[in-house]
Amino acid sequence: MGLLDQPLRGVASTLIQKFGTSVVFRLKATGTFDETTDSAAVTEVDVTVKAVVAEYTRNAFEGRVKSGDKQLIVAAKDLSDVPDEEDEVFIDGSKHQVVMVRQIQATDQAAAYEIAARGV
Repeated sequence: MGLLDQPLRGVASTLIQKFGTSVVFRLKATGTFDETTDSAAVTEVDVTVKAVVAEYTRNAFEGRVKSGDKQLIVAAKDLSDVPDEEDEVFIDGSKHQVVMVRQIQATDQAAAYEIAARGV
């Protein structure tokens, strides 16, 4: 861990807490594969965090992000797990699918995540 990791993670969290809006992430985790049922159980956990929410106005990230997708900035310190493309986020009650996650590095650790989400 770098010298500035903890302070920068704290600053990101403080600013997003102050200026962000509440969103709910539905984080999904796949359990152990059961050969008998030929499947694995998926566990869903809802986590409410603050995020700065904006809208992408043009395509970005090699076309993975499209105009109209939501851009969320979430403090890394406020999430126990990094969201991925299996997860969902609810913004003002509307369901969105995570389509891309980019870490915004402090030094060795992420200070925040930029998350692109598309309405479903």
